[in-house]
Amino acid sequence: MNFIEVIVNELDRKQALFEYQGEYYIYSYSCVLDMCVNETFVFRGDADGTITDYGNPIVELDGFVPSDEAIQAAVNFLNSKDYLKEESPHA
Repeated sequence: MNFIEVIVNELDRKQALFEYQGEYYIYSYSCVLDMCVNETFVFRGDADGTITDYGNPIVELDGFVPSDEAIQAAVNFLNSKDYLKEESPHA
């Protein structure tokens, strides 16, 4: 997974754009304690850093998880047999 750029770097919100095998992914951390939100995701995105599929995160983790750990979890999933079967009807 190749780091492209930081999109947001605030105390309670972080986003970064990554590229992997010609596809784009967004690391996203949000912490809004008064709404009981404290979570880290990796979503599909586009080259502009826009999340394109909020409904199907690649990775969903509780609390703050550093980008390197969340991105490695995404790579592990994307390379997994379960994901490859999901993506290809012939796998």
